[in-house]
Amino acid sequence: MIKIKNAQGVTLFELIVSILVGSIVLVTLTSTLAMITSANTRLQIDAKMENESYLISETLKYNLLTQLDKTFTVTQDDPDAFILVIDYCEIVGGETKICTWEDPNDLYEPHTLMLEYNVGPDNSAILSFDGEAMHSDRMYLLNDSEVSFQRNNVLDLNTPYQYGLLTLHLNMQIVLSDGSVLNPKEYITQIIFSNY
Repeated sequence: MIKIKNAQGVTLFELIVSILVGSIVLVTLTSTLAMITSANTRLQIDAKMENESYLISETLKYNLLTQLDKTFTVTQDDPDAFILVIDYCEIVGGETKICTWEDPNDLYEPHTLMLEYNVGPDNSAILSFDGEAMHSDRMYLLNDSEVSFQRNNVLDLNTPYQYGLLTLHLNMQIVLSDGSVLNPKEYITQIIFSNY
């Protein structure tokens, strides 16, 4: 049996149906591509924020945990700033492992961890260690970010401690190159410091 094709071509109804089906497929593919691009961008942003938080905590751990003898003193904790002074002990002579201020052979090298409020771009906070910002220029710390240092759940200003718990409660926000600001993310890191 031989099939005979319509010699007159495609009817208007067939043309409309094929355009409609093609449009549905094209819209579906376009929306899928847009969702994939959006999800990829969101994942990159989340990864950048997590990397910033991780970099801050790892920098602190490296700078502080590698030193044997240290004291921690909170010198300021108010609405303007949080300042933690860490004195590393560099033993020049003698066999002592515990530094004393009276021993001339024990030299302390002071370092400062500081969270200042309303000083960055758009009145954001800046977290610094020895005067160097610990986050990138496009990463803003919101002013509700907090840093705290406690020993046995107590903090006395200007009292040197040999050990304690440092808590970083950072609310971060990324500013894109076009100036738009993304939703903030919250990261909490706790580091236990001791001389042991």
